[in-house]
Amino acid sequence: MIAVFAPDLMDGSRLQVLGGVSVRPPFVLPAETTTLLVDLDRLSPDTELPSDVMVVGFGAHVDADRHRERLGPGGRFLARSALFRDPLAAMGQA
Repeated sequence: MIAVFAPDLMDGSRLQVLGGVSVRPPFVLPAETTTLLVDLDRLSPDTELPSDVMVVGFGAHVDADRHRERLGPGGRFLARSALFRDPLAAMGQA
């Protein structure tokens, strides 16, 4: 199951196609969660990301290096434009 942190209402509604549950920091995820999709442009820098699930972050492509650093070696980054062009395909590649 996918948990999604996308506080922007338009973003959240476009990501409903993924069938995930909406979450907010601090991240207390349902037990069946396998992936956390996070809007890195709207996440506080001091928010801790969970280490027991795959974390896929999305944000502005111009900040890709900063976002990849924030996610660490186990995380994956998607450019916002690629994610919203086709959320199902983008998540399949993440």
